Amino acid sequence: MEAVNLLSVNNLCCSYDGRPILSNFSFSLRGGEALAIVGRSGSGKTTLAYCLTGIIPNIIQAKVTGEILLNGKSILGKRPSELVEDINIVMQSYETQIFGLSVEEDIRFGLENLGLEEGEIKNRVEFILKVLGLEKYRKKLTRNLSGGLKQRLAIASTVAMNPKFL
Repeated sequence: MEAVNLLSVNNLCCSYDGRPILSNFSFSLRGGEALAIVGRSGSGKTTLAYCLTGIIPNIIQAKVTGEILLNGKSILGKRPSELVEDINIVMQSYETQIFGLSVEEDIRFGLENLGLEEGEIKNRVEFILKVLGLEKYRKKLTRNLSGGLKQRLAIASTVAMNPKFL
């Protein structure tokens, strides 16, 4: 039996102020698959990620056509808060994703906003600190971390929310 596509992008077009960035872009992913989108600066990689996560058109205004389907249902235009558990992003400018004063507080931030129970939050924080080698930095102030550790923290905070697609 063939696996069902979980995420499908069909003929996605996106333009800013009439300037096309994405034109008839399509792909589909099944659970467990990975897809690398590569290209030169300005080719639309970030624009695609913003469309998938609802940043475009809700936070950044752009004209978007085509379709983005998650489990067969359209998510095009949904707000980021509606998609965070399904599709999430680690920003290129990772420091914009750091909200907590300490490493542990930062990882907890997103989990608390999801409304998870305290026991689940503690389990996820412990797991992600261990998996990403951040245990010894748990109480460190985020402002004192190196760039590499801040990037790892942004990844940890996003992965802790357990999105279906990252």
